[in-house]
Amino acid sequence: MFLRFLWKKSNDEKSKATLLPRIYALLGISKKENNEDDDFVCYAINKKHIICGQSFGDRGLGELLEIELYKDMQLPKYISRIYAALNWLAGDRKDDLIQYYNRNKKAVKKADNEWYEGLDIFHVLIQIIETGEMTVSISCTDYRAGDHFLVIDVEDERIIGMSYNG
Repeated sequence: MFLRFLWKKSNDEKSKATLLPRIYALLGISKKENNEDDDFVCYAINKKHIICGQSFGDRGLGELLEIELYKDMQLPKYISRIYAALNWLAGDRKDDLIQYYNRNKKAVKKADNEWYEGLDIFHVLIQIIETGEMTVSISCTDYRAGDHFLVIDVEDERIIGMSYNG
């Protein structure tokens, strides 16, 4: 919150350039060198964050929290939106996820607290495309789905899709 305030108050490029390394360090953002897609620049977020109530990035289980930014975009322009998305994801999303699942999935058994507690997040991708639109995809195991994993899509701090993959 404090960094967002400072960022908005920094009205010149020199002030923002001085603040950027601190913001990147706080969020744990580092550029990934071996990118598979030439249309995007990839960054890893290497610090612990809370995602949908789960401690993420500190369990040593190969979890990935990544940012993909269209190649012509500049990360500093989107840092406050990325920060806002991480803050939203850090909130209690249990009711949002259960309600969305029950409204939109034709499952034999309805989602409930047990279902939510059984989700295990292993990948979060924040992607900013050429138009500047930002989406977040959360991949997690769902013990009810066997060998499939659940992908949850978020846009503008609301869930817009859930699908099984695998």
